Amino acid sequence: MADTTFRRLTRGGSRPDLAGTHGIGRTRDWDPVSVERQLSEQIGYFINGVLRRAAPALKERFIRERLSAPFPTHQKGKGGGARWIKLPFSAGLRKNTGNLQKSVRMTVTSPGTNASRFRGVFVLSSKVGGGNVQYAHRHENSGRMQFGRVTSEEYAKLVEEIKSGVAAIAARFGATVS
Repeated sequence: MADTTFRRLTRGGSRPDLAGTHGIGRTRDWDPVSVERQLSEQIGYFINGVLRRAAPALKERFIRERLSAPFPTHQKGKGGGARWIKLPFSAGLRKNTGNLQKSVRMTVTSPGTNASRFRGVFVLSSKVGGGNVQYAHRHENSGRMQFGRVTSEEYAKLVEEIKSGVAAIAARFGATVS
């Protein structure tokens, strides 16, 4: 999990501070350009922190819910024979080789910064399959994997968390978010 608390060196040693609040109370901090920079830095670091926390949690949830179905495939019958157990689509996929689980990738890319603003776009990228797991699209199309459903649910939660967090940060600076 990425650490979203940024530290700075002060006379008393290091202490945790939010990014962008360097020197609150000095007269130069009330310069409109400086306030805008602080606002953009705080929003940027907040979004980056939310996405970096969400990526491992999303990967873990998807593997646990959709790629770790109960494993028993046969059941002994009353007459001593065995019968095949077919799990319903809602059960997800069993882990036979682990290749499908290893192919799940959640990556976060965040823009660089310059003196006045963040450049670029924050991206949380989710992928499954590829390489020796070319069959992943068949499981998705049949409804067994449900990768799109799980990620869209998580993305909706992230968007709401980011909207509320950005609104709270903007309110501290007397701004509004529409």
